[in-house]
Amino acid sequence: MLANEAAPKYARALFELGQRDDKLEIFNEQLKLVVSLFGSHAELRQFMFHPQVKAEVKKDTLKKVFGQDIDKLILNFLMLLVDRRRISGINIIWDEFRRLYNASRNLEEAEVTTAVNLGDAAVKALQQKLSEVTGKNIVLHTKVNPAIVGGVVVRLGDKLIDGSVVRQLGDLRRVLTSSKLTRLG
Repeated sequence: MLANEAAPKYARALFELGQRDDKLEIFNEQLKLVVSLFGSHAELRQFMFHPQVKAEVKKDTLKKVFGQDIDKLILNFLMLLVDRRRISGINIIWDEFRRLYNASRNLEEAEVTTAVNLGDAAVKALQQKLSEVTGKNIVLHTKVNPAIVGGVVVRLGDKLIDGSVVRQLGDLRRVLTSSKLTRLG
């Protein structure tokens, strides 16, 4: 749980360095890359997060994996996390960094789930509507889930807007099963 408590401090420090050096965009993309790589390569993640692997070995691995591909400040930041035994908190740090980054850019991320792929025009229209409602620039992450049958489910921050057919059918089922039926005629 120490990682949860320390994550905002590490994220803020990195965010402030990015602002100072005018590298917020670069830091954002490269942290996303690091987290994505750890997420998609279970062996690397297990190795880097394992408490019995020596810090020097982890740091050498980071240098080999990322080498010249990431900014020196990001690499040094990762080395610091290894030295402080906080590398396993990289996802939480990334989440906090992204929150700070989005706030500085007046961005809000929205996850949109539909039963079928939305066309470009529908994505732009939904993005525009959500921007009008929130007053922020919306970054849409779309995914398809045929199980919702139809409609749309939008997760915007801590809000959930569920306009799916499956939810509407569930509501109808609850109304029908809780209603007392009387005989007609």
